[in-house]
Formats: sequence, structure tokens, C-alpha cells
Amino acid sequence: MSQTFDALDIQIIRGTAAHAGLALELAQARRDQEALLVLQERADIADDMREHVISSLFGLALDLQVTAGKTIKPEVSQAIQQHVETTDQIIKEVRAAVFRLKPSIPRDEGTGED
Repeated sequence: MSQTFDALDIQIIRGTAAHAGLALELAQARRDQEALLVLQERADIADDMREHVISSLFGLALDLQVTAGKTIKPEVSQAIQQHVETTDQIIKEVRAAVFRLKPSIPRDEGTGED
């Protein structure tokens, strides 16, 4: 038994397919929006770490260096200098973490530009 579709059946099928296509596009747009929100949040965290945490650590290291220069005892100065070096290492590690948090800018594949 062969069944043929009339114009109304074809119109209903096309309408259903169009709605399914729109639903798929909407789902992709929502995923894209969520991904952008995550990237923005990561960028905000990275900026906050750079502006506040690294600045505070840098200020601490400078204060420690000043204190080391004011002390009379070499062993105290040396201990303080060790803390300065540790603080500098922490700054490097935080900067590396900030760099990893920052979203990379995708290349424009259509133009061939980097």
C-alpha cells in the first residue's frame, strides 16, 4: 500500500522541520551565551587578581626590602630578603594563573589573519 502526501501534509512537515531547526539554533545560542558568560567571569577574576592581589604582594615585597635595609643584624636582613624572594615567586605564580584565566582571542578563520 503506497501512501502519498498532499500539499497540506508537506506544509505541516516543512513547518515542523522549521520549528525543529529553530529549536536547535536557540539551544546553540544559549550554549554560546553561557560560554561567553564563563569567559567574562574568568576575565573578571583575572583582572581582580592582577589589580588587587599582585599589587598587594608587590607592595609587601617593597615594604620588606625597606625593612631589610633598616635592620642592623645581617641574619635578620637575610631572613627578610628570603621572604622578599618568596613573595616575588608568589607574584610570578599568580601572574601565570592570571594568564591562564584570561580567555584567548580566537583567530578569524575566514580572513586568514592571525
